[in-house]
Amino acid sequence: MSSTVALHYDPARAGAAGLALGLGAGVSAVLGASALIGQYGMALGAACGGFLLLLMILGPRVSAGISLTLTASVLAALLSAGAVLLAQLHWASLAALALVPVFVRFPLPASPLWIRPVVASVYGLLAAGGAGALAWLAPRGWTF
Repeated sequence: MSSTVALHYDPARAGAAGLALGLGAGVSAVLGASALIGQYGMALGAACGGFLLLLMILGPRVSAGISLTLTASVLAALLSAGAVLLAQLHWASLAALALVPVFVRFPLPASPLWIRPVVASVYGLLAAGGAGALAWLAPRGWTF
């Protein structure tokens, strides 16, 4: 959580981390047989996606702050832990989701302001896709 909260200074990276954490937790929970937890995770991702859309429209006047980063990281952590404990989500998916804040720290282009959230989201969704792939492969007998 602290690596996500440390992103509060950069709204593009903070929103992208929340988007990837929410969608990654949601998709992983659905693949782990918990539809309700998956819907909550996807709702978190949609909320952070709305923040990113607002950032692309209004530009640098929007700031993420600790309220967005702390809320997104705590909710994603609780939803993912609930999917592991209550559903059949494998623990390796949580390890892949923990890489989302690391991936959104990759260098962003200095070109137009609206492209930065898109590129940061792609970086974060790579790690979230890894979590989804692990959740897909675990029940099919793939050993870790």
